[in-house]
Amino acid sequence: MTKNPLTLTLALSAASVALLAGCTAPTSTDPTTPVDDAVQVPTLKADIPTDEPTSAPAPTGQPGELPEGYSVVTDDTGVLSVVLPDAWSAVDGRPFSTADGREWASLNATTDAAAYPTDWTVAGLEFGGTAVDGQLDADVQTQFLTDLSGPLDENCTPGQVAQPYDDGLYVGYYSNWADCGGQNTFGVIVVAQDPQFHHFVYLRGKFVTDEEKEVAYQQIFTTFQSTQGSEKAATGDRTFVPGE
Repeated sequence: MTKNPLTLTLALSAASVALLAGCTAPTSTDPTTPVDDAVQVPTLKADIPTDEPTSAPAPTGQPGELPEGYSVVTDDTGVLSVVLPDAWSAVDGRPFSTADGREWASLNATTDAAAYPTDWTVAGLEFGGTAVDGQLDADVQTQFLTDLSGPLDENCTPGQVAQPYDDGLYVGYYSNWADCGGQNTFGVIVVAQDPQFHHFVYLRGKFVTDEEKEVAYQQIFTTFQSTQGSEKAATGDRTFVPGE
């Protein structure tokens, strides 16, 4: 029997933590909102900067002309941005923090926030970023990827696992899956760092329709970025898409 996708989504924000715990999402925007001890945010075993990272301008270099029905979406702190389908209108951009004191910017988007954690036929994206102090070891990044991957491994058919990722701006690792939950749903996770190693990002998504797997997928993985301490913004010419 296919497991309930409620176990799919690890706690990546205050909102998703509550959904995973079977509770109503908290209304507080306080990123330190307590979470259910039974559901823990994956720990990134890397140094937390003691100083604020160098500030950066707002994201630039996004494609000049977006497909109809797509827009640039940002998180509540204004450091994460990505091009998403307008239909993914259930957006949660609240930041969160983990028990180890690490602060994350977060941007979750889907067509249906209530159904996303429990329905493999509902598409969406979880995108987060945190400041780090230098380049992370490969085993740190791949362990984080593994921590995010467990439920997908249990409910989907693995494709490419912990493969090198390099889109010309971000470098890291990715994995992907097919036939999630017995549906024609494609899953992907990317973990990566910026060129100056000021921050670390993750993206985890579910893609259901042909348009989501083609247009939305392409837009997401050629536009996502964080400005947490970065000096270089995306130029719009990123062409590598994980899984292609």
